[in-house]
Amino acid sequence: MLRWLTLLLLLAPLAADEIHLQDGSVIDGEVLSDDGREVRVRLSSGGMAAERTWPASAVTRIVRGPSARQRQLAALQQAAAGLAADDAAGWTALAQQARSAGDPALVRAWAERAVALDRHQSAAQLLLGRELVAGVWMRPHEAATARGLLWHDGRWITWQQRRQLEQEEQERLQRQRLALATAEQRRRLAQANTTSSGYVWPASYRFTADTPLKVIWWGGQYGYPPPCRGTGSNLRLNGGWGSVDWKINLNW
Repeated sequence: MLRWLTLLLLLAPLAADEIHLQDGSVIDGEVLSDDGREVRVRLSSGGMAAERTWPASAVTRIVRGPSARQRQLAALQQAAAGLAADDAAGWTALAQQARSAGDPALVRAWAERAVALDRHQSAAQLLLGRELVAGVWMRPHEAATARGLLWHDGRWITWQQRRQLEQEEQERLQRQRLALATAEQRRRLAQANTTSSGYVWPASYRFTADTPLKVIWWGGQYGYPPPCRGTGSNLRLNGGWGSVDWKINLNW
């Protein structure tokens, strides 16, 4: 039953037109309708069919009749129809030719048929993407697991690479925690300096006058004198404490 179903799929009619598009691509298909506004095409591959529509403006020209690729696929399907059901090497050869013709569905169908008959058909196994590990043909993930590899972040790696990645991740997290702690310490120190209400008295006090003074009295608090007072017609006083300077001009 399976053999007859396969033959029916392989003998399904192939697309018979070439549709050339504005972007330079060429589509092999059967034009179902072309009304000037859109082009509806049936696409066939490996016995499966689907329909797709393009705007007429996207189509540069339509070449009626089978293309070279379509004729090649038709010949392969005809050869498959006459091939013995138990000819593993023949199905492998057809799968290789289907890959050259660019039909992945036929490649897979015929390669699977070949390895089902004979698992030692290496060419068919390779077409299916399998690898030979310890004398057993395996799928890619099975082969990687058999070699002791691990799937990590979209790729296969060794256990040693995994440990190295974990160590690097720990070091990265450690640096991150240290940077966060340092930033928090600086923030608290800046906040403490901003909110402090203490007053720092100047470390030194200076006073100069460019006019002779007749009366000077000293007083003030905390051991620091207030601005000077004197008599005269014109008195200029310069003074300061710490990094703050001041000047006083007196006229009387």
